Amino acid sequence: MKSKLPKLVLTSIFLLSTSTFAADKINWTGPYIGGSAGYGWGEQSLNSAILTDYFVGGSGDQFVSNPKPKMNSTFGGLQAGYNLMVNNKFLLGLEANIIGGSFNADYKATNNLNFTANAKLNWISTFKAKAGTLLGDTLVYVDGGVAIGNEKFNMNSGFSGARYLSNDSETLTGWVTGLGIEHPIFNNVTADIDYQHIQFSDKNFGINKIDPGSGIIVNGSNKLDVLNIGLNYHF
Repeated sequence: MKSKLPKLVLTSIFLLSTSTFAADKINWTGPYIGGSAGYGWGEQSLNSAILTDYFVGGSGDQFVSNPKPKMNSTFGGLQAGYNLMVNNKFLLGLEANIIGGSFNADYKATNNLNFTANAKLNWISTFKAKAGTLLGDTLVYVDGGVAIGNEKFNMNSGFSGARYLSNDSETLTGWVTGLGIEHPIFNNVTADIDYQHIQFSDKNFGINKIDPGSGIIVNGSNKLDVLNIGLNYHF
């Protein structure tokens, strides 16, 4: 799917730039708000070496059959921003958005081990700077900035008479970069299509040891690709 993205973006630019929607010339300078929907895909990974050492005595890669499980979800979101036309062709802007979905990553144990684990991204918010140029009435842009998200990690396992539990929720931080196109469809309203790559930094999740003992820490990271379609109202 990733290899088709440049072709998809170029095709979308052509279709939007040659569309026959009846729309007045839009004033791109100023604030805007909007809503969006889309689809995202990616992977989550834990430090499986730590899990192996603690739970199965260093038995190597046989602990988890999928150390980097895939995650995907549809989502909905809201965005708001401000654009400034530098001249009659080039634009600079800022945008903040938030999306909510159900990005689940399920870990699977090998050799019938008593182990279940799940990581779930509940929401993602980005704060981006944008630079673009007008091709006729169509805005083509690139953007990038900071990404924040919330992830919940659940685990339930038992080895050698000990039980390990986790129900940890953490705030993630990272970066985002992407590109998109935006085109007027009727008075003050534009349609927007964009692709974003989101990379979150490593984050520690706590695991409690029951029966008895002290807890441990595992380290996880996430990366996502997001395809988004939205509508914006320009004031």
